[in-house]
Amino acid sequence: MAKKKPRLNVEAYFFLKCFSSLFLRSHEFIENLYCFHYQSGAKIGKSFNELA
Repeated sequence: MAKKKPRLNVEAYFFLKCFSSLFLRSHEFIENLYCFHYQSGAKIGKSFNELA
């Protein structure tokens, strides 16, 4: 059991590290997507107001 415990900690550490980096990346991606959607929506709204 003493040999397996450190390995489990290492695996958990790597899992948490990968998960946190993935979560941070997805958060940034969602933020960028939202910003892009907002900007494109504002452009469409602007052109629509100019047409109307």
